[in-house]
Amino acid sequence: MTLTAIQIARTRPGDRLADRGVIVEKLAEGDDRFRLLLDRRGKRVRVTLGKLSEGVTLRMARAALAELRTQTEGPKTALRFSEEPTS
Repeated sequence: MTLTAIQIARTRPGDRLADRGVIVEKLAEGDDRFRLLLDRRGKRVRVTLGKLSEGVTLRMARAALAELRTQTEGPKTALRFSEEPTS
């Protein structure tokens, strides 16, 4: 299921929606809180981005998740001493 802004708008206080690492919680005051869930060095990490009233959007949450995932993956192949570029 792909999370949409319409689904988020229809949630009630206490509801929580999750989609591929993005978690949206509807707070009691009616605001939406955006969190990310990802694995970092073998451990599950939750990152709170902020609330909709603070300007955080679903698009921003997805972009932040993609950025964090690329940071945690690191280089695909490590350079060996014999493979270092010479300049």
